[in-house]
Amino acid sequence: MIRPRLFVSAILLATAISGLGGCTFSDGQPWGELTEFTLAVSLPAEANRIDDGKLLTSNDYAIDVVALQVHYSNASLTVASETASTFDPANPPEGCGGCHNGHCHCGDELVDYEVLAGGDIADAPVAADLPLATAPALSLNESADVAVTPCTSCELPRGELDKLRVTITGVTVDLSVTDTRTGDGQRLTDPYVMTGFVPLGAVVAAPMAILFDRDEPPYVAITAEHRLSVGLFDGVDWASSPTLTDEELAEALATALTDKSELNITLRRTP
Repeated sequence: MIRPRLFVSAILLATAISGLGGCTFSDGQPWGELTEFTLAVSLPAEANRIDDGKLLTSNDYAIDVVALQVHYSNASLTVASETASTFDPANPPEGCGGCHNGHCHCGDELVDYEVLAGGDIADAPVAADLPLATAPALSLNESADVAVTPCTSCELPRGELDKLRVTITGVTVDLSVTDTRTGDGQRLTDPYVMTGFVPLGAVVAAPMAILFDRDEPPYVAITAEHRLSVGLFDGVDWASSPTLTDEELAEALATALTDKSELNITLRRTP
């Protein structure tokens, strides 16, 4: 026979246990959540690369950059994969070198770490994907914010986010190119004016190491800046104009965007 006081205690204990059991079946908080993402683009130029307001290239051209507009597609956060973690950028396969920013130079191609490790870029799980708008037009030493469409679900999985990838679909240019060489070495007798959209496929990436697990802050805000390089047009053979093809220009710009521009990240984590 249970005494009345003990009977009440038993009921309270059973209720508490039942309540705990109910919690295991209720929706819990995600392991992580992206609370904010911003992206800015800039075209910084050192004083020694500017003459009379024009951008000086490494092959002795002067470019009057009236406007440069980058067309972005999306920004994605990827989860670390086992294949990527086994790849050592300091010891790439034969024929590859200059490994940085998530890719290596293999001949004339830029190959991502995941591919060199035996995986595939498409296999890298995407934790969050955010559509991006076309950036406002820039001139030298200007910057602008890129409009970002908020993610429909900003929950992030358990594990480590290892990379931010930003995809570029093209650039719109309004520029005029002149030759700084004179005499017999001069290649352009008249300025080469170019205005229009150049379609291309380029991806800039920045490594991260954001772990979401027990006892880790669940919330993260990411501020990113895409710094375009003053060497953006260094690989363009303007001497071949007006026979310079869109494909040749697109290839030179895609390589420069991938290899020479920087994607800088600032992280803020809160519990």
